[in-house]
Amino acid sequence: MKFYALTLLVTMSVVMSFAVVVAGHSAAEVPPPAVRENDEVQRTYLGVNVYKTEWSCARQGGLCVHRADCQSPTTKSGLCPESAHRGVECCYEVRPAKDLRCRQYLGQCVDGCYPILLMPAKDCEAGTVCCVLNLH
Repeated sequence: MKFYALTLLVTMSVVMSFAVVVAGHSAAEVPPPAVRENDEVQRTYLGVNVYKTEWSCARQGGLCVHRADCQSPTTKSGLCPESAHRGVECCYEVRPAKDLRCRQYLGQCVDGCYPILLMPAKDCEAGTVCCVLNLH
């Protein structure tokens, strides 16, 4: 009985070790999203270019964007080292581009809105403002 228990234990250990090696990280950590190998723009968010989000930035809950597009930077700089030469920093909140349509902000053109919900949309008629109605 001891032999079978030991064999089972060794087999499970080998399988778990193989799974960790294949995955490339320990089972305790969550891998960052898959991205291309270079530091080019990966996507846009609210009209802002988002660069490869590095693990150190992702752990802080940020995005790697150009510092000019960042409204609320993380307190620690240098969390996007691969793109730092492009002026990229880790950012909690971006400055939305000013040439987006209201729907791209998940908003609607209305007569009035709380200032915190206003977005600089280009398609609202005179006398109306873009108000973010969907905060999800």
